[in-house]
Amino acid sequence: MNKEYVYEPIGTVLTDYDDGRLFLIYGRPGKDATEVREQGAWLGDTLEKIHNENPKRKYTMLVDLDKLLLLRLDDISREIYREIIKRSYLKKIAIAGDAFSYTKILPLLVMTRFRRTKAKFFMNIACAYKWLKWK
Repeated sequence: MNKEYVYEPIGTVLTDYDDGRLFLIYGRPGKDATEVREQGAWLGDTLEKIHNENPKRKYTMLVDLDKLLLLRLDDISREIYREIIKRSYLKKIAIAGDAFSYTKILPLLVMTRFRRTKAKFFMNIACAYKWLKWK
């Protein structure tokens, strides 16, 4: 049974399909660095909650950045998301967005040792689905 988790201040939705697939859709850009950090902390806490409910399950996650016309990640935000990417229960993370999002996400991916094997950026969501083998 699908479960949806919503970060109300921004409208970000994380859907757990209860089969090892997670779909994260950002609602809007954070207004400032604090809001971006709080949203990252919410995501980390929510993923931990999902993992604790099914501790043996490994997950693939699709992240849709389509609604983020402006993406600001400071050093603290990058560290929050870097730690999320490193979590052992996340097998693959496909991030879909536009060229502007890619320039903001690239430093985060470069700083993790999982670039291209665990976390990968796509310019369209169809390629992300294919890489995750969702369709």
